[in-house]
Amino acid sequence: MIGRSSAALAALPAVVLIIVSSCATVPTQSETAGCATPLPSIAATGAVSPDKPRSPADEAIVRTFDQVIGELDFFVAYSERLGIPLTGAENKALILAIDEWLGARYRYGGCSKAGVDCSCLIKSIYETVYGIQLNRNSRDMFYEDVIPVEPEDLREGDILTFKIRGNRISHVGLYLRDDKFVHASLSEGVTIDDLTNPYFQKRFFAGGRVKWTPARLSMDGGRGR
Repeated sequence: MIGRSSAALAALPAVVLIIVSSCATVPTQSETAGCATPLPSIAATGAVSPDKPRSPADEAIVRTFDQVIGELDFFVAYSERLGIPLTGAENKALILAIDEWLGARYRYGGCSKAGVDCSCLIKSIYETVYGIQLNRNSRDMFYEDVIPVEPEDLREGDILTFKIRGNRISHVGLYLRDDKFVHASLSEGVTIDDLTNPYFQKRFFAGGRVKWTPARLSMDGGRGR
């Protein structure tokens, strides 16, 4: 998914190049003859002007144009909804899964949209997006399912653990980007917070990367354990 989004965004300069390459500047009346082959007219909907049949090249331009605009619309919309400046390289399935849970209230031991705790939220997202089974308990999740990573090496999908009360892991979240993470908050339910918040800075324990990658799952027969 990430690869497809990046490829679509990367195609945008190519589309622009194709559209403008035949006539680099807007011609004056006396220069019109210098641009011998008129370019297809791209309407706001991405369609080629109907006054002539579409060539295979025109069809390719329209398909690429529509794909790029669709991708941009998706990431612009969810940047605003999630409050995160998305780049277009993020996993769309992960964004959609988070959106499904966003706003669900917190309930200790809960594991549904009617009420969910922190570990069930992360476990459910991993099952939906990556097809990976994690432990139900936040401590077991960290000590059995992940490989610790340094804070500066965190990347999308990494597990964050916190010691909210006492000296034991008691809370877990999922890292997104730019210090943002999603978690089930006792006071706000499923929400997105920032690791630079003094409250979380003080209680942050460690981050980890899940051992069971999709490639490893296929080698392991899809068991994930």
